[in-house]
Amino acid sequence: MLDQYLPRRTATRHTNDKPWITDEIRRLIRRRQYAFTHDNQPLYRRLRNAVNHALKRLHNVTMNEEFEICVHATVQTGGAKRSV
Repeated sequence: MLDQYLPRRTATRHTNDKPWITDEIRRLIRRRQYAFTHDNQPLYRRLRNAVNHALKRLHNVTMNEEFEICVHATVQTGGAKRSV
């Protein structure tokens, strides 16, 4: 019954989005942009810092995971072969 009066919102995904862009990041960006367009400077600055901090943290986590996968695959295959 609730869906009839308050339909669920769907998140739009784009094919070129970075893998660390989560729904929480999207929510923060939307709130930041709302604060900016409504001239709420203190809230905008706080949200800007929150978005930047979250993006840096999630980017580092994603890159570390990718690095660990790459290192693990290299170790399993015996490393890169070098020709002299």
